Amino acid sequence: MSIGSAAESRSLKQRAIAALKWNYLGTMVRTSCGLLIGIVLARVLGPTPFGEIAIAGLVIGLGNLMADFGFGAALIQPKEISDEEIRFAFSVQVILGALLSFGGFCTSGLIAQAFHQPHVAPVLRVLMLTFVLQSIGLTASSLLARQLAFKTVQTIQVGSYIVGYLTLGIPMSYLGFGVWSLVAAQIMQTMLNAALLYNASRHPIAPLLSRRYGRLVGFSGKVIGSSLVNWTIFNLDTAIAGRCFGVFDLGLYNRAFFSATMPVNGVVIGLQQVLFSGTARVQNEPEKLKRVYLGALAIMSLLTVPMFSAIAVSPTTILTALYGRQWTSAAPFLSAFAVAMPAYATLALAGPFLWGAGRVGSELRAELVVLIAAIGAFTTAYRISLQALAWSVAAIYFLRFVLVTRALLGVLFISWSEILKAMRGSAVLGLFTGVGTLLVDRSLQRLAAGAVSRLCADILMGGTIVVIGLAVQRRALLGDDAEWLLKNFSGNLPAFLRWFSPFFRPAAVVTELSVPTGDSHDR
Repeated sequence: MSIGSAAESRSLKQRAIAALKWNYLGTMVRTSCGLLIGIVLARVLGPTPFGEIAIAGLVIGLGNLMADFGFGAALIQPKEISDEEIRFAFSVQVILGALLSFGGFCTSGLIAQAFHQPHVAPVLRVLMLTFVLQSIGLTASSLLARQLAFKTVQTIQVGSYIVGYLTLGIPMSYLGFGVWSLVAAQIMQTMLNAALLYNASRHPIAPLLSRRYGRLVGFSGKVIGSSLVNWTIFNLDTAIAGRCFGVFDLGLYNRAFFSATMPVNGVVIGLQQVLFSGTARVQNEPEKLKRVYLGALAIMSLLTVPMFSAIAVSPTTILTALYGRQWTSAAPFLSAFAVAMPAYATLALAGPFLWGAGRVGSELRAELVVLIAAIGAFTTAYRISLQALAWSVAAIYFLRFVLVTRALLGVLFISWSEILKAMRGSAVLGLFTGVGTLLVDRSLQRLAAGAVSRLCADILMGGTIVVIGLAVQRRALLGDDAEWLLKNFSGNLPAFLRWFSPFFRPAAVVTELSVPTGDSHDR
């Protein structure tokens, strides 16, 4: 490796580490705020307003994908990008946002009728403004991510969320505005987020539409195709639940799904953004990417499998303690979604590596197969019960993990035996955590302990098992690749984290993200 390339590698590593720190710090703060604000709103509003806003969320999510049109990823993936391409992407995104806002406003009544909830139409009409508001910040967000400037991105996202829900959402809910408290908070958050993102980036915005920028369109076309398929898989069950079971049951179902995905999204989204930006810069070094992926897979599994094993066996305790007794009917849904989450978290790692290597088409083909299976599974399951629909979601996420990961195997020259080896430790620790939490939770239920007391005891038991397991068998549970990855990043972590954690011991000989020679990972 030349001096120049070594310096570039170290610079990229340092920027990626800084980005990862800020991404996780911001995500942790936003997740914590989201949990606390969600608890307050759920206790005040009950399930029905959350069911109504979930219907709007389906439409908003699809519209946001169309407004982005895949240009977000297309601006990050190339090694070089011109001002003209930035202007072109911004112009297309704003025009699409305006068209979607207008079209959504005109069709809100039809959408509400499709879900047999005509009273939701006014809510949809107002929320259609988010398309054009959000489009203003889409290009800026991509450019900041391209620069790994996640400190700025996370500060803006956290700040806009807090302002939106603390100044409008919670006060309006206590004043009796119902679902409109959620609408007002979301509009405020979207508007503030877009304005601050653009102010941080200040990219050129002069309108530009031309066929000359086919490179962006070609890559973005694959991205939008993959994103639309992913969105459909992710939201099809919610659409079926909303149409067939009503807004009250949808509120229960959606809140259970949110409760399961919130902690894992806090881990996944921050890592995905940094991995995509980072792998796009070193896309021609598969051996390096292979070891990073296997290490990240082992760590992600260890973070999620024990936690969701505990959640799956104590859903009633969690829902009652956090949201109150009016939400206990959502317990069967939470168990199913908790089982699905480790698969969701681990499959999410494959996407950034495929996109960074320019292999979006491989992911798209895998997800199309999953979509066909999901349509068959969901349309069969809802006829049985809403609980059956939730469990069909879990099955589909395991299928997604298998197919999307298989698409990555040929790119990074990884075998299934290496995948299973990376996840072996988390499976063992998850089994012990689940059994221990179940025993404590059931014992305290027989003693008529309150939900909050049971939740505290469950957390203490699960945490103790994880800490003891890692203290006694850290290397066996993590594996070589995860140990290597942690040691690579350890010297750049805050001193108090290295002092508290047995993982973060600086490695004197590891100074850059490269694969050392002479070990079992050399080919």
